[in-house]
Amino acid sequence: MGSALRLRKWPATLAVLLAVFLDASAATADETAVELTYEIFIAGIRVGQVDAVGTFVDNGGYALALRGYTDGVSRLVSDASAELASNGFIRNAEMVPATFEMAMMENGIGAYAEMLMRGRTITNLTVVPGLLPSEHRVPLTLTHTRDVVDPMSGLIAPIDDLEVDGAEACNRRIKVFDGWQRFDVVLDYASTETVFGTREGYSGDVFVCSARYVPVAGHRSDQPSVMFMAENERLEARLVQIPDHRVLVPYQILIGTEAGDLVVRMVRFRVDGTAGGDG
Repeated sequence: MGSALRLRKWPATLAVLLAVFLDASAATADETAVELTYEIFIAGIRVGQVDAVGTFVDNGGYALALRGYTDGVSRLVSDASAELASNGFIRNAEMVPATFEMAMMENGIGAYAEMLMRGRTITNLTVVPGLLPSEHRVPLTLTHTRDVVDPMSGLIAPIDDLEVDGAEACNRRIKVFDGWQRFDVVLDYASTETVFGTREGYSGDVFVCSARYVPVAGHRSDQPSVMFMAENERLEARLVQIPDHRVLVPYQILIGTEAGDLVVRMVRFRVDGTAGGDG
């Protein structure tokens, strides 16, 4: 009951969150809006899509929203949908989230998370359903809710300078808390490639980062999916820079699975800059 109510409320919550943030930002600073579309493949078969929008303000503020789905037509994945939103500030080349909200549905079963944050610390948390007790579960403590980012903010890679090389783009450890689990994603620079997109696609340098998944707390140590991901050597993130901004976003994410590579690849890249007024 609780998760179903939360899921029905979600579109309105998302719209209000973005509207309030953008109205507050536009009066004082220039902003850049980014619209991204990704397609999801498993073993080369298209199984879903992700649409993402982001607004980055010159004063460091950001607002992000994502909507994605997979369908079970191919029988490689289940029917699932997810909507996520986050906002906060970028300070000293670090994401400092303020709010995060996520609603997911898979085969008719819903899950919801809402977090308030200050200084990269969780100050209020609501999750449905909660974690089930298990002797194999690695305990979550207050320490695991500090110096973290939410999953949406964790997709953004802030940088110090407009001119970026592969090492600065990739070499980072992202400490993520999703409401249920605390984990790290460790990126290391591998190479730089150049891609030439279609009219709506991205063209330019792509920084290729090898990736590792490191479970920290909240997970079950006997869970096969956790053990598989922790040992998975076929993980990769490819990042691209938003023009004239100290921010990189994913171009492609690759996860090796037993059914073949899971690939989330950008197919649309649109950037619009607008100048804020004085109210």
